[in-house]
Amino acid sequence: MKRSLVFLSLVMFTAVFLSCRCQQETAIPVDLAVAEAAVKTTMNRFWQSFETGDIELVAEVMAHDPELVILGTDAAERWVGYEEFRTAMEQQFAAIETMQMSLQDEVFKVHDSGKVAWYSGIADAKGISLGEDFEIAGLRSTAVLEKRDATWVIVQYHGSVPVASQLVEY
Repeated sequence: MKRSLVFLSLVMFTAVFLSCRCQQETAIPVDLAVAEAAVKTTMNRFWQSFETGDIELVAEVMAHDPELVILGTDAAERWVGYEEFRTAMEQQFAAIETMQMSLQDEVFKVHDSGKVAWYSGIADAKGISLGEDFEIAGLRSTAVLEKRDATWVIVQYHGSVPVASQLVEY
């Protein structure tokens, strides 16, 4: 009886092991360069939405999840959920008359799975809001994106403006 259980256990383990190996070997390889280009396109469209004030473009690049988290540059700018963020962007876009963005130091990384990516970059923005000139220099940005079906969407974003001096000496 004991031998039968051991033999049965070995047969089951072997079947599971071979099944897992077959699934790994038959997985479709991800073209990371193509995925990275798609992520870049999504992030470019995100920035374009700010330049054009296009709320529909925001809708296309953001996840419409209640768990979406956005941290902006102002102390009050923490939005959780797509609807909350969309409402804030509608208000912001209504106040901004013009905006130009320049981007530098962008880094894109797609996970080997081809399903998750992250972004970081520095942006400068200038324009006119409520009749007043504004300029934001050195906006530090990070984002996490997920591939859903064939589309990359932003599931988390953080923007911050660096302080002018070092807060803690080291």
